[in-house]
Amino acid sequence: MKQLFENWRHYLKEYKEKRFPEYGRTSLKYIPKNNPYINNGEMYYEMHIGVDPDFQGQGVAGKIIMQFADEAQHPLFFGEARIVNPNLIKVLERMESNPRVERVEWGWMIR
Repeated sequence: MKQLFENWRHYLKEYKEKRFPEYGRTSLKYIPKNNPYINNGEMYYEMHIGVDPDFQGQGVAGKIIMQFADEAQHPLFFGEARIVNPNLIKVLERMESNPRVERVEWGWMIR
């Protein structure tokens, strides 16, 4: 398990990070990617999110995702297979009513 955690930590070092100090240690990690099966082969950001425990359950995840999407140069992609927190899936499912959020084959695309 320790080796798995260290490998994951090394993998995330390649990601850029945007912090949201108004929500404690909350942050988004993102990396530009290009995959022919996602976003019609155009560039997108693969996303990971961490919400400070003191701010969980208050709608912070949805707020910062949309805030980042407003500033981003490329669409955001949350891959369902990479989501380890089932609460994030619930957040993304609730966001599907927003026309900028699209459920795609392997996750969610936010434009």
